Amino acid sequence: MSSPVARSEALKGARFGAHEIVGLLGHGATASVFEGKHVALAKPVAVKILHEHLAQDEQIAGRFLREGRIAARMRHPNIVEVFDVGVEHGLPYLVMERLHGSDLHALLADTERLDVEHALAFLLPIASALVHAHEAGVVHRDLKPANIFLARDVRDDVIPKLVDFGLSKAAGFHSDSLTRSELVAGTLLYMAPEQTVGVKFATAASDQYSLAAILYECITGVAPFVAEGIYALIDLIRTTKAKLPSAIAAAVSPELDAVVLRALDRDPAARWPSVRDFARELLPFASTETANALARDFSDRASARGRGAPAPASGPSRTSARTAVAPAETRIETSERAGVPPLPCAPGTSPFHIKGNPYRGLAHFLTTKLPGGLDAFCDALDDARLRDFVRQPFLATSRYDVLPFYPLSATLARVVGAPFDTFVRAATASQARYDARTAYKRIFEGTGVMDIPERIARFNGHYYDFGEFIGEVLAPDRFTIEFRSTPAYLFPWFGLMNVAYTEESARIGGAKEVNASLGAPRPVGETGGFALVTFTVDVTWR
Repeated sequence: MSSPVARSEALKGARFGAHEIVGLLGHGATASVFEGKHVALAKPVAVKILHEHLAQDEQIAGRFLREGRIAARMRHPNIVEVFDVGVEHGLPYLVMERLHGSDLHALLADTERLDVEHALAFLLPIASALVHAHEAGVVHRDLKPANIFLARDVRDDVIPKLVDFGLSKAAGFHSDSLTRSELVAGTLLYMAPEQTVGVKFATAASDQYSLAAILYECITGVAPFVAEGIYALIDLIRTTKAKLPSAIAAAVSPELDAVVLRALDRDPAARWPSVRDFARELLPFASTETANALARDFSDRASARGRGAPAPASGPSRTSARTAVAPAETRIETSERAGVPPLPCAPGTSPFHIKGNPYRGLAHFLTTKLPGGLDAFCDALDDARLRDFVRQPFLATSRYDVLPFYPLSATLARVVGAPFDTFVRAATASQARYDARTAYKRIFEGTGVMDIPERIARFNGHYYDFGEFIGEVLAPDRFTIEFRSTPAYLFPWFGLMNVAYTEESARIGGAKEVNASLGAPRPVGETGGFALVTFTVDVTWR
């Protein structure tokens, strides 16, 4: 499979129905989204095109086209509009309205939390969209912040849009056979307990749970349940009651606690009778502007509308939504959110290597614990060359190119629905605890906090065939580890990983209230055409 840029160039000018491809907007695990235009009308559109290697799979291609047909049935101001669906050049495609803006996931990644009024300015319009979808017989089944797009209209107002009906279930669509990777599908952080058993068990009540989980994260800054592994997270979702939002964010009232936690009940029958009922209970906590704009959507009178009838012309609170976006907007628009840069060389050809243990552990995890297994993970990789690389029979005694660890980790974070930095820190801390108990027990045994910098420096020298690692104790409550001549490409993963490993190692050594910080990378030349940087991890504790 060619790179996204190469695909963009190859398809530029190609016709898909009545539309012409202009250029690439973005790409994901299953499809790329291109800017297009209606040839006769010169109207800008977005064209979502299934990746070539997936288009050969009849199930995947059929599901992709089904997404377009389901979404095209929806007519609501807060649901992305689909104009056309079809197959051209052997590639299934959807033509959608061209949106400008960013998604809620990006906003939350850049903002500690939203106040309640701002959160509801985004989510009550989405609730209205879900009411409309449910009345039309459609269950979304993959509601998450990344599927809530904060679009800008011609007046520069923020209009939340529900997107991506790829996992949705619609009455009247019976060709709903599921691949292995879809048996448990969606994003775990926002998934209802019944959906963790299998996507076929998802109902409108599951969408209500997901909407409540997103609201919970918006107003507290954390998801209702967080764990270090997929199965631990599933267990929490199935067996544990979420902490009161007000226990995390003091600005949340006990009355709102009760509304949100009912929607998050493990028993679907114990949740609010419908998303409409849930949204009606949320209206008193919204701004006057938001409540006035949306009250009609959730009134008892609305429930008398015929199934599939046009939804009222709802709208979010323009002022509240714009205010919520504004503080983070510049940072979002200027930051790199398109994903991990492409590998600077073919996998396996760089001069930087790591002992094979981590790759073997990664392959074992993908094969035995990830829903859908290794096949599902490989389908999610943007670089097809990584598929063959990650399928190698890794041996602990061998060394392998370390650069692929960055895109592989980023893909795994995306698959499990976690922010990249959160995922890397949690996974690495877990690895440190495992090492202390098992494979590297002898290194950690008898280790005090003051021994950590020297032992980690020695440990890294054994693991990697590049760079130099210098540990230094600066004070009784502070030490540093300097990582010299690290590949610059690797730094976004390698730096976070070493912060987490060092921090957790200090805890294992007996330190309390540990704080590890990552210094900015400093350019120090190159090796074989690869730029190098040096950085420092600084650790303090009490």
